[in-house]
Amino acid sequence: MRLSYVGYDFEVPWSDLDDSKTELYPKDKPQKNKALLTFRSGLRLVVIAVPPQEFAHQFATEFKMSPQKVEAVFGHGSASSDYSFVRNTYEFSPVTMHYWSLSDSVHTREQMVLMVKSIMPSKSAETGIFNVENPNYKGFQQGDPLIRQDSLLVDLYSNDGSFEIMFLQRNYGGTEGVTQPEINRIIQTLHRAAPTQVVASTN
Repeated sequence: MRLSYVGYDFEVPWSDLDDSKTELYPKDKPQKNKALLTFRSGLRLVVIAVPPQEFAHQFATEFKMSPQKVEAVFGHGSASSDYSFVRNTYEFSPVTMHYWSLSDSVHTREQMVLMVKSIMPSKSAETGIFNVENPNYKGFQQGDPLIRQDSLLVDLYSNDGSFEIMFLQRNYGGTEGVTQPEINRIIQTLHRAAPTQVVASTN
């Protein structure tokens, strides 16, 4: 099926979507950025459209960190690219920490990155974090589909926004669960939906 939700088009390798159970959020606003899609097999997908530079905005709001400070703490590109922010954080390792540095600022920076890295991944990441991409998006998949688990998570990033899709398969009747080729089908077909044509009239 070819689907279009929250400003994105993509294909899913299943044809049993139950439209009567589709839910859009937030319910109290006309602009929707999240959709819950339920299939008759018991599989559910949650798709979310995320605005660009969400991490930098979050740190600016919650920690009063300027873009320059975000760059200094999380590495090059972190303030302007959510993909760079996540990649830099995932690649940071305790092995590379400067334990014997005399600089308090170095210790503060590295402790913050390590703290963020400890809380950023979902439970799905316990079975692995993998690089995924298509011609326009780069991101990460949390969870190995060869190990049947309740959920898998994919985040795809671009300069004009990010797309997150969560596979909820606790009640999925498929014997194998969601497979990697099925996930890849969604990733490879994902693209921005064409903007709605609006005809403006003037007096």
